[in-house]
Amino acid sequence: MVDYRVQVARDSLFGQLVLNTIVPDTTVVLNNLLGLTTYYWRVLAQNPGGPGPYTATRKFTTALLPPTVPVPLSPSTGSTVPTFTPQLVWSSALNNPTKYRLQVDVKRRLHEPGRRRLVSDRYLQDGRTSSRVYQVLLEGQRIEPESWNPQPL
Repeated sequence: MVDYRVQVARDSLFGQLVLNTIVPDTTVVLNNLLGLTTYYWRVLAQNPGGPGPYTATRKFTTALLPPTVPVPLSPSTGSTVPTFTPQLVWSSALNNPTKYRLQVDVKRRLHEPGRRRLVSDRYLQDGRTSSRVYQVLLEGQRIEPESWNPQPL
């Protein structure tokens, strides 16, 4: 019976292993790799007589993947903030977003096309009442700085 040891690493010396496993087949599926990252891999066969030598090291680079969804942290849903200049805090999305798009709505209709009344940060700071409820939609985006042309809301 032959098994295969598969090693995948982020460095050519295999000091930063992301996979080090034994499989009974000649294929393996990799999960949770980072975007725009070079990985190195090698395989050896082994049987009851012991392991053979590793293959020559090969490498591949993953594509630049879209960012994951950031997670809003503060203020929490339904909370009342005691200021006209609240600080919105979210977790960083994976895959290196270069900017975030933030939408704030007074009507809670961000997901209804054609029915959005968005409020810019400046509008929020110009004396809106603290009892007003705002809905926030946040998404990570990867947009090159020269192609980003913000439009007034």
